[in-house]
Amino acid sequence: MLTTLSRIVPMALFALTLPLSGCSQKSTALYDTFSVAAFGPQDIEKSADDINALPWASIYAKLDDDAQAFMVLGFAEPRHSVYQLKWLSANNEMVVTESGRLMKTVGLQNGNLLNSESDAIDPLQLGLHKDSTPTSWARSIDWQPGNHFGVTLTSSFAHKGIQTLIINEKPVETLYVVETVDAPELDIQFENEFWVSPQSGRVLSSKQAIAPTLPSIDITVLKPFSS
Repeated sequence: MLTTLSRIVPMALFALTLPLSGCSQKSTALYDTFSVAAFGPQDIEKSADDINALPWASIYAKLDDDAQAFMVLGFAEPRHSVYQLKWLSANNEMVVTESGRLMKTVGLQNGNLLNSESDAIDPLQLGLHKDSTPTSWARSIDWQPGNHFGVTLTSSFAHKGIQTLIINEKPVETLYVVETVDAPELDIQFENEFWVSPQSGRVLSSKQAIAPTLPSIDITVLKPFSS
């Protein structure tokens, strides 16, 4: 469960975030941003004007039946040919995504995804909107609790048609894709859901299991990162 966040942001977090995110705003501006990025008993809702006025990329994140949280981008780190994006809360919880794929979590009470690796390019990176993108993929992941290391997941992707979402107060047409995931070592199967741009393939919203034995997290991109 994602915990209620303190309104006080540690100075260590400022020291880490400011140089790596490449922002020149003062620490007070970052404090104001994190002070609303709180997981609490009620959903956090931000107006489109407020979201667009912030200098940082942002997302909504929701862990199963918990309240919706507003998170901002603290780190954007080049990794191979893409950026790994690290979304931060004021309580030092972190959600890490890469081409829309959940890659790692830090500080979640129910458990955390520690690592995700594959010898093949993620179909999310190639673009699920393309006919040429493979519809199968495999990776290995590590997670806690339970000391799960190197567990193989195999995926198959299926297009499910066009759906319209309301994102940042605007209707957005998306391609809905379901990823069926098998964890044969654990005899577990589950589904991840992705809503992607039919034009660019960029993931606009998703529902992804953190790991086979952990809850799912909903992520909606409000203000995308631009390199």
